[in-house]
Amino acid sequence: MRVGLALRALRSEGYLLIGSGGAVHNLFRNVWDPMILHGDNFAQPTPPGTWALEFRQSVEDVMRRGGGPKLRRAVTRLMKHPLFRDAHPTDDHFMSMCFAAGAAGAADDDNAPGVLGAEDWELTNMCNSQFTIGTWDEYAGVSNDGAIKA
Repeated sequence: MRVGLALRALRSEGYLLIGSGGAVHNLFRNVWDPMILHGDNFAQPTPPGTWALEFRQSVEDVMRRGGGPKLRRAVTRLMKHPLFRDAHPTDDHFMSMCFAAGAAGAADDDNAPGVLGAEDWELTNMCNSQFTIGTWDEYAGVSNDGAIKA
């Protein structure tokens, strides 16, 4: 969180901060057969495990609530979720969510919307989710009504 809070100041200079990790990232519980047999994992023969779906939903619930200190607290609580270690046996792919929560976790981020933009599942049990906290308009020279600022 502190890394994200330290980087947060870059936002006021027009930098876009991106955290890249995985909502569910457990290489030990993935289904590797399609990748080994066919060289891809596009046709998943089975749905994700219940444990993966449940933790992924918890991540979405936290991120959709938006920014501010509550986001920092909620992301920290995810690390105590009963399925956290099933979803993340190591912390490396979850830490980027902590950095992002720190960067969007100040008091003036309280009303920043949290939006799920895209998502994919691969190897059956690995989920990559793209969330945006806040908007880019104020930094991109666009007003709230969509008009280009001079």
